[in-house]
Amino acid sequence: SARPGASLRRGTMPRDGADPVGGIFGAFTSLEEIPTGVLILPLAYAARNIEWDTGLVDVLQRSLATVTILVIALSSYVRTRITRNPRRREEMWIDPQTYTKATREQNYMPLCKVVREDFELNELWDTQRGIFLGVFVAMFVPRYFGIYQPLLFQIVLIPVSFVRHRLFRMYVLGVNYGNPWNAVPDEEAKEKLAEHAEAVSNKTIKERVLQEIDPQRAATAQQGLSEADQELHDSLEEKVVKVAKASRKDIEPLVELCSKTTSNVIDAKMVDLQVKAGGYTLLMALAQFRLAQTAKLMKLLLEAGAKCDVADEDGWTALHWAAFNGSVQATEVLIEHCRKADSLKATLAAPARDHATPLEVARAEAAGNGKDGQQVVALLEKAG
Repeated sequence: SARPGASLRRGTMPRDGADPVGGIFGAFTSLEEIPTGVLILPLAYAARNIEWDTGLVDVLQRSLATVTILVIALSSYVRTRITRNPRRREEMWIDPQTYTKATREQNYMPLCKVVREDFELNELWDTQRGIFLGVFVAMFVPRYFGIYQPLLFQIVLIPVSFVRHRLFRMYVLGVNYGNPWNAVPDEEAKEKLAEHAEAVSNKTIKERVLQEIDPQRAATAQQGLSEADQELHDSLEEKVVKVAKASRKDIEPLVELCSKTTSNVIDAKMVDLQVKAGGYTLLMALAQFRLAQTAKLMKLLLEAGAKCDVADEDGWTALHWAAFNGSVQATEVLIEHCRKADSLKATLAAPARDHATPLEVARAEAAGNGKDGQQVVALLEKAG
């Protein structure tokens, strides 16, 4: 037999909190938790040995018609109450999977905004549609197949399916649910939508970076997400290598390359990506330059989560690289960030594989780096 209200599979919400009513009203509320199959079983058992004569069938058909008219009348009453509810024009954030009229675009979102009146009227229509389907089946099957059990089933299931829906309990029984449709508060909704937008943005960023690499490699990457991630990793690694090996003679193209690579690794959330051959990061590569522009890019990387204590295969950190190259502004950025992160002491004392600290490297290279080298030594000595 058809299940009246089957379309409520998405509209029926889980109960939020303790049962708000007691006694017979509490029994109505608990019906929401009972599967339809459980309600059918005792009826099916009772109907096993019934002799379906013309008189009994006629009585059941009249009873079904009466029940249907009563439920339709109650549905009309509920509709009136919905349209007169003072809160009917409230907007609420709900799971689109609970809203049968959600568009395809809304179904891709974690939440969608609906007007309460529109949502509840749609719920009511879904209920009525299930009732009409149940009545049709109950009348059609006996006439053409000689099976009369659906008549008995629907006489019970049609009112039960309606009574156990929240709309009936809210607008007929007067049950007060604080949040009947599990709506999400505005602030929480904004956070969830922002997280979703960020996830979508990351996917778009990966696609954009893949467009910049060799077409054949990009085509290979489309074979699967893991391969695409690997291609993205390899592409960004190549860019970091280019930064590390970039010529210092032409400042403008150098800064452009560094800026674009910094933006890409931040967008892809790979700020600590380490090059396979050497193990160095973009932060280390930028630390070698004595430029205000690259120092600002280092600050952006650190603010995006880059770690200044990451070491390459020789045990050198970004601070070792800054000290080796006499990069005053890079050293200042790293010291300031480590101080705020409460990791300055450990970073200053971090030994390389040859046991050299950043300060020892700076002293060893001070003569070759001129005034900048001396200034880096002074900064590290003061910080320590």
